[in-house]
Amino acid sequence: MENFTHGIMVVNPSLANDEGIPVVHFVGYWEAPTAEDLVSLIDEVRTDETFGLVEMADQLEFYPATKEIIDYYNDLMQKNEN
Repeated sequence: MENFTHGIMVVNPSLANDEGIPVVHFVGYWEAPTAEDLVSLIDEVRTDETFGLVEMADQLEFYPATKEIIDYYNDLMQKNEN
């Protein structure tokens, strides 16, 4: 699989701990996500119970993924392919 070059990370600041604010969901993209991609993701995590985020939807914040987060999920995907 081709590595992601962009991403959106979803965080919940109310879950912050000594290690920081955890990423509760990540979506990788091969091109810069559009405003429509963001709106779609926001709607999806607010309504799709399979993500386990509906209960905390009002607390979620959405940000462009950092290089470190993108690298982490690319590495995770490569490990899962093997």
